[in-house]
Amino acid sequence: MSMPLHLVLKHAARAFVLWGSGWKHRRIKGHTEKCTEWRDPVSGLWHREDAALRILYVEARHSR
Repeated sequence: MSMPLHLVLKHAARAFVLWGSGWKHRRIKGHTEKCTEWRDPVSGLWHREDAALRILYVEARHSR
């Protein structure tokens, strides 16, 4: 089943922001669905996309 266009664009925009900030991604097959994890360039830890975006947001706010 294909995803609606707005979800594809939302995921692409998030991926572009993370990738442009130096984060690396990997895809993992879970029990029910696939997920994408992102590697933090500072700590080297892997995070889900929503957590990675929150970390990136906090880092951007504190880098002023």
